[in-house]
Amino acid sequence: MTPEGKAWVTRAFEALGPERVARGLEAVGHTWSDCFLAIAIFGEVGALARELAQGATRASSGRSLPSGWRRTERTRRPHR
Repeated sequence: MTPEGKAWVTRAFEALGPERVARGLEAVGHTWSDCFLAIAIFGEVGALARELAQGATRASSGRSLPSGWRRTERTRRPHR
């Protein structure tokens, strides 16, 4: 991995925080239902997929993907 790639991964882990990263490391799958991010953010298999299926942009519990990430951009915007 390039130094730039390592920096991106480090920033992503820092944004998630230690509890979410630890929880995500328990993930064993590679689908939206059971991948690292799904388990890290939502805590259980299938929760992210359910939220996506419902068309929700924010989980009812207040947990969401970091708002600074924009799908069409290559850089991260600071939170406002």
